[in-house]
Amino acid sequence: MKQLITVTVAAALCAGLSLPVQAAERLNDKQVKAAVENLRRGFDTWKDALEKRNLDDAVIRNASGTIEVKKFLKDFQQEIDLVKDRLKPEYAANPEMTTVLRRASDVERRAQQPGQNPITEWKELSAQFAALAAAYGTTFPMPSADAVAMRWADQEVAERLADIERQCKVVAKEADNALKQAKAPAADRAKAKQALAALAASAKQTREMLNKGTATIAQAEATLKSIKTAGEIVGGLAMPGPGKTAWDTIGNQASVVAKSFGIAS
Repeated sequence: MKQLITVTVAAALCAGLSLPVQAAERLNDKQVKAAVENLRRGFDTWKDALEKRNLDDAVIRNASGTIEVKKFLKDFQQEIDLVKDRLKPEYAANPEMTTVLRRASDVERRAQQPGQNPITEWKELSAQFAALAAAYGTTFPMPSADAVAMRWADQEVAERLADIERQCKVVAKEADNALKQAKAPAADRAKAKQALAALAASAKQTREMLNKGTATIAQAEATLKSIKTAGEIVGGLAMPGPGKTAWDTIGNQASVVAKSFGIAS
């Protein structure tokens, strides 16, 4: 006989999912790409404005050392271009975006110092950086030198939703076996099957909307609520190893989906 193991980790995780504070809708890959392209144009406008004021030839000296503005701008431009080049459906360019946002944060912090009067072009560009920082799960300027930008590309999130669908089948089978062994009423077995089928259907719908670029926070919330509902029914069951592993996997993937949509768990 297979050793029965009580499901705890994913059940606790999923049971803890609560209604989130309202947040801005998640930017899809197409919107992020457009935002980066707009950022590049905004950077050019800012750079041109600096050149017209002969500020690009400046040398900034501070406690951290000496900064040649012209070289700083050249490196900055190359880093933005690298984000543009590396953004892919399966790759969100997190390290590259982190580098860009850290450099932009240095400029923003200097602009915020007493006595500084940043030019209009930087103020407009700063707002674009702030929007991308939010899309990558951080603030602008970035809170610390160790902070990182983190976003999951559409394909990455879709793969996790597809995994939730697959794992629902395993959990449904193992949960039904556990309920049989516990001599549970047929109604309880039917309820468990229905909850897991509803979860799989919701995950599929979210995945399909994500692939079309139309997924919303409300839809992601619906999937997370389906996980909570299923967890209330099957989370406390003693299931064999495969059932526990599958349920834990659902919890882990749910955590990524929640973070991707900016939903606090």
